[in-house]
Amino acid sequence: MDRKQALEHQGGYVIADTGGAARYIGKLLEVETPPRKTWQGRVEILGVHSLHDIVSLQELTYQGKDEVTLSGAKISPADEQSIDANRSFQNSFYDALGDYRVLIASELENTEARLQQIDHELYPGQPAKQAKTETDEAYVYYQLGTLHQKPALIDNDSGEPMDLEGCPFELEVLQNDNEWLRVYHQSGYKFQAEDGSLVEPAKGDTLRIHRRHFDPYQILLNELEVPARQTLSNALGSFGFTEEDLTTCHNQLLHQLLASSNEDRFSGVNFLMYQKQGTTLLVQHQYERELKNTEDDIVFDRFECTTDKNKRSIVTYTNQFAAGK
Repeated sequence: MDRKQALEHQGGYVIADTGGAARYIGKLLEVETPPRKTWQGRVEILGVHSLHDIVSLQELTYQGKDEVTLSGAKISPADEQSIDANRSFQNSFYDALGDYRVLIASELENTEARLQQIDHELYPGQPAKQAKTETDEAYVYYQLGTLHQKPALIDNDSGEPMDLEGCPFELEVLQNDNEWLRVYHQSGYKFQAEDGSLVEPAKGDTLRIHRRHFDPYQILLNELEVPARQTLSNALGSFGFTEEDLTTCHNQLLHQLLASSNEDRFSGVNFLMYQKQGTTLLVQHQYERELKNTEDDIVFDRFECTTDKNKRSIVTYTNQFAAGK
């Protein structure tokens, strides 16, 4: 804006581009209009408008309530209706950081799509595993084989076999057209696609599993029955969090399952930490499991949620077989 507009906008909200990693929301406190020189403005920093680089809150050039004098070329009017005067500086930073993450993810997705197009030209008719892209790094690749005369997945890199029986993970099988089809293992060498159709890949065919399925948190979620997972999701939502806000997961049940192959009773506590916009939520997940051979398992889940603002709630899920305990 020119000096006349700046004088008229004095006292209003502006966007200040200081040349660092962030653009700031501020209030135009004072305008200086020396003759034959570019006008300058004194701006009080109120919040972060946007980011164009990865930076921590402490690394920002300016913090809330700082005052800075800038050339008029670095000051532009802000949309008054979009400004939340009660928004804290810290929360505005986390909002901007979240927006920047979405931007990076979108750019990465576009880049991966372009890489796939290039690989299609470089490796015509070749399986996708030979046309390496950044997407491939997110998967573990296997060949369908046998272990002790039973169907198994053989890791392409390590050669380690994994028993297919009881495999809870979503898999993808490579089709003849080099497209990946999402499937779940049914029995033997039979897999079921999302549309309900059965797929029977041959021995030696390529399958893959997304690495997120080996994540302790994903394994914990897979262990929960559908109503229990919904209970956890609702509890998170009541505090303004989602599963995507997880930062730390201690899966004690996973450790017990891996260490105790002959045990049929498990109990303990998992610890989950979620963070969003300067707020932290700790979930203590108390669980009890009794595995049955001929009956449904007995399941008990209790989620105790506490925020760093001392807000607290407790929700419980049991299946009908645990109700009489």
